[in-house]
Amino acid sequence: MFCLQTMFCKNTGECGRQIPLPWPMHQRISAFPQPWPKDGKPRNFLCRRCTHVYEYTSGDVHPPSDAALGKPDSDVFVSRISIQCGQGKPAHLVHILVSECGTPLQQEGASQLIGESEGQGVTCQAGHTLSWRRNQRQAEKIRLSFDPDWHTVQ
Repeated sequence: MFCLQTMFCKNTGECGRQIPLPWPMHQRISAFPQPWPKDGKPRNFLCRRCTHVYEYTSGDVHPPSDAALGKPDSDVFVSRISIQCGQGKPAHLVHILVSECGTPLQQEGASQLIGESEGQGVTCQAGHTLSWRRNQRQAEKIRLSFDPDWHTVQ
C-alpha cells in the first residue's frame, strides 16, 4: 500500500494541518527509507491552510500510516519559492517549500502566497533567521521551481 509521510503545521494554535510529504529523491536507491534529504539540513515549509512558514527538520516528519493520508487522490508536488532575505550584500535567498496535492503551483499563486504568508524562525541560505507578518514580504521578485530534493508523486 502506498502512503505519504506527513508533517504537522507548527501553527498548532490555529491550524495543525497535516502537510503531505513525498519521499526524498535519494529513496530510489535506499533499502532503508529515510524521511529527509541526505544533507539533513532544515527546510522552510509553508502551510497552504494558514499560510504560516516555519522551519522543519527530519524530526518533524511522521511515518506513513493507514490513518494518515494514504494514497492521494491527485499528484503531490513540492514547489520551491525563492525570495531575497533582505539582509546582507549580496542578497541571500530564502527557500520556502510548498507541498501540495493537485496541480503544480504557478507564479501568480506563489506571489499571492508570499504576500499573505507569515514567517516565524525562517532561515535563509546565509543562516539569517527571519520572521515577518502578513503583507510585509515583497512578492514581486520571486523564483518558482520544483524542489530537486523531493519526488513528485503521480
